[in-house]
Amino acid sequence: MYAPFDGVISLDDITRYRDRVRADADFSPEMHSLADLGDVTVFEPPSTDMPSIVPDHPFGPDPLHAAVARADIVFGMLRMYDFRVHGGTCLAEWV
Repeated sequence: MYAPFDGVISLDDITRYRDRVRADADFSPEMHSLADLGDVTVFEPPSTDMPSIVPDHPFGPDPLHAAVARADIVFGMLRMYDFRVHGGTCLAEWV
């Protein structure tokens, strides 16, 4: 599954994306994913929101996930998310 993002990402954007994914008739929690955050300029949710973001993860435990990020803050938030969801092993395999 390919998910492009750009500009400013808010907590509402993340929630809407996950709702769209789950509503997609072709979606399976076993799908691999690629999040393209290369054009994201601002990541609004603070790190303290990470515990509320993680439990709503729509994918199963086995698929591979990759992400593209140019901004350090976006990459840092992706790493924090990875540590909370996968124990820090998923993105580390792709770096």
